Amino acid sequence: MCPTRAAVHGPSDSTLGQLPARVLTFLTAIGTRAPIRAALYQAGYRPDDHDEGWRLLMATGTIRTRSPNIAAQNRANVALAEIHTWVSTSFRRYRVALERLHPEHASLFPEVDPRYPAEALLAAATLIGALQRGDPSRDAALMNTLTQRGLDAIELARLARLVNDAQCLDALPAASDTEADDRTPDLVALYHWYRDWAESAKRFITRKDYWVKLGIGAKHDV
Repeated sequence: MCPTRAAVHGPSDSTLGQLPARVLTFLTAIGTRAPIRAALYQAGYRPDDHDEGWRLLMATGTIRTRSPNIAAQNRANVALAEIHTWVSTSFRRYRVALERLHPEHASLFPEVDPRYPAEALLAAATLIGALQRGDPSRDAALMNTLTQRGLDAIELARLARLVNDAQCLDALPAASDTEADDRTPDLVALYHWYRDWAESAKRFITRKDYWVKLGIGAKHDV
């Protein structure tokens, strides 16, 4: 079982780095060599202990899913990039059209510095808010013009979702890949399992060729 408190004897980073390969050798030798297995049975080693070793070893090699925070950050970054691209490539076209046909609404599409994605996000959020709050009967001509040029209800809904996702970016707590994929606790648990049974193997197995098959004996084993 995993230790519930820190052990006095702590593994170094280099020991943890080499550990999975050592444990694989150790477990394979026990599983395939009946005399080794019989000697360890005298030390109290049982199939459940063998299964525990494999579980701990597999845990160190499991593919980790990224944390929800990182997934949300990625979604927000993608949304911000899409909004930035849309504002940079479309705002001027809509503004020019409104200056000719609906000059009173031309300010809905202000000039935005393309170097700043945050400025594009603010402009898009302001535009969508204004259009969603608009009076359909009063602004019917404006909406017809925008719809004719591609900014219809479906496109507005898509942009609103992107704006919503992008605006979540600042609210997300930071999370690093290291935090999402830290195997140290699993490696430490495996280390204590290996150290326990490797010491037992040294006590109950006398043949040095069996030590070689188990991969034990070096001073830096545990």
